Amino acid sequence: MAVHGRVLVMQLIIAVAIAAAAADRTPPPQARPNCPNHCGNLTIPYPFGIGEGCFLRNGFNLTCNETAKPPTTLWGDGSFTVTNILLAEGELQVMNYISHDCYDQQGNQRKDMYNFPSLRLQTPFTISGTRNKFIAVGCDNWAIFKGYRHYPHDEYRYITGCISVCNNFDTD
Repeated sequence: MAVHGRVLVMQLIIAVAIAAAAADRTPPPQARPNCPNHCGNLTIPYPFGIGEGCFLRNGFNLTCNETAKPPTTLWGDGSFTVTNILLAEGELQVMNYISHDCYDQQGNQRKDMYNFPSLRLQTPFTISGTRNKFIAVGCDNWAIFKGYRHYPHDEYRYITGCISVCNNFDTD
């Protein structure tokens, strides 16, 4: 049985409000003393950290999945892979898991192959307004990214998306 699928890949750049790290003459980012400073090839600078007492507060705690090859840094509930931490730019770069929507040969949606990824951020994190990649792959596919930016006295809703249209599903 062939499975036709739709794939959504999202790389998110999370802006982090860390004013002290943006100063021109700060020393290179480093972990707190007696705390891991790397997970695989990724440097883990404070205020982020791996392990109790190594991060500023909840939301800055990371996990190193050392059983993955190469080791992978996880953020949040573990569904976000951290790809880079740039304190000077105030960025935490993460990849969200892949959404999929698959159908069998009769065109019926496979319930085990369908999901909606989501991202909920708490202060001081927000979505970058300029540095994200949102990619949809497949035939007759649509992808929507919607959210809210919290400002001091209001919420601003934003929606973006993309669509692909195919005349023929044949792979021959």
